[in-house]
Amino acid sequence: MIFKNLTNIERVSFKYHIIYNIVEGILFGFFLMNEFIFLKSLNATEFQVGLLFLFSMVAFLPLMFFNEMLRRTVNKKKLIRITALITRTPLLLFFFFPTSINSGNIAFFHYAFLGIFLVYYLGTPIILPTINLFLRNAYQDNNFGKLYGYATTINKILVLVSTFCFGQLLNLDHYSFRYVYPILGITGIIGLFYLSKIPIRIPKETIRLKFMEAIKKSGLRLFDIVKNDKPYRHYEISFFLYGIAFMITVTVISFFMERHLGLNYPSIANYKTLGAFMTIAFLPLFGKVLNNTDPRRFVIISFAFLLIYIFLVMITEYLPYYFWLGNFQIYYTLFIAFIFFGLFGASNTLAWHIGSAYFSKDKNSAPDYQAVHLILTGVRGLFAPLMGVLLYSVLGYTITFSVAILFIIFAIIIVYWSQIKYK
Repeated sequence: MIFKNLTNIERVSFKYHIIYNIVEGILFGFFLMNEFIFLKSLNATEFQVGLLFLFSMVAFLPLMFFNEMLRRTVNKKKLIRITALITRTPLLLFFFFPTSINSGNIAFFHYAFLGIFLVYYLGTPIILPTINLFLRNAYQDNNFGKLYGYATTINKILVLVSTFCFGQLLNLDHYSFRYVYPILGITGIIGLFYLSKIPIRIPKETIRLKFMEAIKKSGLRLFDIVKNDKPYRHYEISFFLYGIAFMITVTVISFFMERHLGLNYPSIANYKTLGAFMTIAFLPLFGKVLNNTDPRRFVIISFAFLLIYIFLVMITEYLPYYFWLGNFQIYYTLFIAFIFFGLFGASNTLAWHIGSAYFSKDKNSAPDYQAVHLILTGVRGLFAPLMGVLLYSVLGYTITFSVAILFIIFAIIIVYWSQIKYK
């Protein structure tokens, strides 16, 4: 039984944690269609779609500032509620979006779309560290992984279901996001309010340094980690290269599916659902693999899955064979590609979220290792998405995908060499 040997605090905390994961799973599943709504329903430009993805990544850049602010905030529950209101309320503005791309001021709504989601993503560097802080204080060490795993599984299932359902809804009404997103905004606020109800007491820290002095000290500490821990440095270099490849292709693949292949909403949603299903199915297996292997060897597997995915998408341009299953247009190579994307999703979820912690010498240094990892994600997010749009605009799909594959190959070479030289 899940609740066997749990304390009362763990039982209550797990209930609120589950409610939050249900809500966030629904939100994430619906928002997986964002780029296609932006392209298909609102007729946004490739550059604007690149900006949309860029915003989701650069939110990690101010992580050190938000971490220090979080550390100094006494009432962290109130901080979560304020963050919920600030970052989720703007979703209500979608109710005022037009029902046709022929609207005379459609360009205004392109930038409104970008602005709303920029505010939404800015909540990430506050919410993610706070969740970990709350759960680390609420769950015992021997129950943390189990309870976190159950909640994550439920989250992924809701992602799968909501993506599939939204694809069908968008097929009936291309502008259904106008009333769906405001509902999600209210739901998102409720989910974070429930998260803030987790019954914990976090002891107040004694702050001796001024804010900017603390930021400087934190930055030097992170720099020392990268400088002195060679295996970890190699791991992050390889992740940086892989991340460039991923960010180069993620928006270009959206262009390819919507504008080159002309897929309808149900087909797009079903491909994403297939990937989500494979992620859910293989997460437990890859969790066991990561526990029993060098994380550098593990990411070689993850990077290889991404390489195969990009290659199969690329050759779909030259092997455009498909058949219809209801309203689902199944391209043979694209179908196989999303199976590998799901395998990549399962392995990369673990490598991205907890892989860096395996290098830390003790539990207290693990957050610093993860902070380096997240900040570097923000750094590559500054240029890689728009780099992909530029490559595609000038050189086309094949060259863009080929450049991404080369980045992945270099990433694999680095970690392969590192795990041999530095055991």
